[in-house]
Amino acid sequence: MGYQDLKDEELAKEIKAKNNQALAEIIGRYQNKLFYYVVRLIGNEEDAEDVVQETFLKVYENIQGFDENRKFSSWIYRIAHNLGINQIKKSQRLSAVEAHTLDWLEDRQEEAEDVIAQAERGQLMQEMKEKIFALREDYRDILILYYFEEKSYEEISDILHIPESTAGVWLRRARTNLKKIMLKQE
Repeated sequence: MGYQDLKDEELAKEIKAKNNQALAEIIGRYQNKLFYYVVRLIGNEEDAEDVVQETFLKVYENIQGFDENRKFSSWIYRIAHNLGINQIKKSQRLSAVEAHTLDWLEDRQEEAEDVIAQAERGQLMQEMKEKIFALREDYRDILILYYFEEKSYEEISDILHIPESTAGVWLRRARTNLKKIMLKQE
């Protein structure tokens, strides 16, 4: 059985034992996922690359503190999220980040496999991207994690350091507020 057959939590145990092949497997599994998540979060590809690299450094430095009874994916996403938020604060370019993120979503929309699906997605994405950044930051984070990253309430709870019930409440409020914004501008 190779490293690709091991669960993330088992790989974390191997990394704790200073196994660099296990670390390489984790990097291979998460590099693209974290990159796309951080780009959506901060809106800048160059900064996202730096944040992802720093995330893996933090994973290696702090692996001894990881509890193998918890989900590794939530732990690594929480690290990336925190570093991404720090990057936003550091750069103080929130409005530019929002515009770049919207451009990024528009560019990726054209990569859809099917013309019909692309048209349907295009209409929805156009509406969403015009409105999503009108929401407050915590609601935006919830929408990105839940819909774009397909994270569960439990994972969102771990990533954002909020109770699971709060994740559910914020998601409902975010959807309600987004709907109000969309109806208001029609």
